[in-house]
Amino acid sequence: MRKLLGIVCGLAGLLSGQTAARYEAARAEAITPRAGEPAWMDWEKVRRGMAFGAQHRGVIGMTWGTTSFYETLGARDAAPIFVATRSLETDRARVARTARAFGELTGPQEGVEEFRSKNLLRARELGRMHEALARTEAIRELGWNPAERRLFNQQAYAGIVHAFALRPVVALLAQKRVSLEADREAIEGWLHLWSVLSYAMGLAEDLMPADYATAVRRDEELRKRQLVPSPGLSRDGMFRMLLQVSADGMRRRGAPGDARVMAVEGMLRSLALAPGLAESLGLAGADARERLLALEF
Repeated sequence: MRKLLGIVCGLAGLLSGQTAARYEAARAEAITPRAGEPAWMDWEKVRRGMAFGAQHRGVIGMTWGTTSFYETLGARDAAPIFVATRSLETDRARVARTARAFGELTGPQEGVEEFRSKNLLRARELGRMHEALARTEAIRELGWNPAERRLFNQQAYAGIVHAFALRPVVALLAQKRVSLEADREAIEGWLHLWSVLSYAMGLAEDLMPADYATAVRRDEELRKRQLVPSPGLSRDGMFRMLLQVSADGMRRRGAPGDARVMAVEGMLRSLALAPGLAESLGLAGADARERLLALEF
C-alpha cells in the first residue's frame, strides 16, 4: 500500500506544477541529490529508454556535444559560471568528456540492481558534484542573491536536463530516424529514464521531462526563462575553443573544404534545434557567421 501511495504521489508531482509562478520559484531553489530510485520508477520503461539510447547513440552523442552543450552556454544561470571559472576555455576535452559521462549515465544495464549501482549512483554523484561547486569561492563570488536565484538552481538545472534529454529526440525526429507514431514507447522510455536519473541528480519532480508531451511543454517554459540574452556577458573565449576543437577534428578526418567555415556553419545549424538559443548566445543576427569567422581559431 505504501509503495502504491508513493507511485501515486510521484505521478502527481510529475504532472503538476505548470503555473508560471512555479517556474519562477524554481530559480531560487537549490538542487537536492537523492539516494535510490523514485517510487514511480518503471523498470520496463527504463530498459526501453536505455535501449533507445544505445540504438541512436551516434545522433544522441553528436547532439549532446553540440546543441545540448551550447544550451548550457546560453542559459542565463549557467553561462556566468563558465565565464567566471573559465573552465571551458582552458579545457579542450570538456565537451567530449561531458558527452562520454552522459553516455555512461544512460548506458544499458541487464538488471535493475546493476542500474542502481551504476547509473543511479553516477547520477547522484553528478548532482553532489554540482551541489559542491556552488560552495566554491570562484562561483560564490558571482554574488547572486539566493532569494532571487541560486547557484545550480532548479530552473536552470531543469532546462539543462531537458537540453540533454529532449533535444536528441528533436534531432532524431527532424532527421526522420524516428517517428512519434512508430517509436512512441521508446521515446517515452528515454524520457522516463532521464526523469529517474534527474531524480537522483536532485531535480524537483514537477520539473522533470516525464513523457514527450510534458517534456515539450516544460522545455518551452524553461527556455523562455533561461535562454534569454545576458547583456555584458562575453562568450567569445568559449566560442573560440569550441570552434577550434571542431575545425581540428575536421582537419584530422581529412574533410574537404575550409575547416573554419564548416565549423562555424555547423555551430549555427546546431543552434537552430533549440528555439531561442541563437538569440541567447547573441548569434541570431545576419552577421553571426562573419562574427564567428573573425575569431582566431
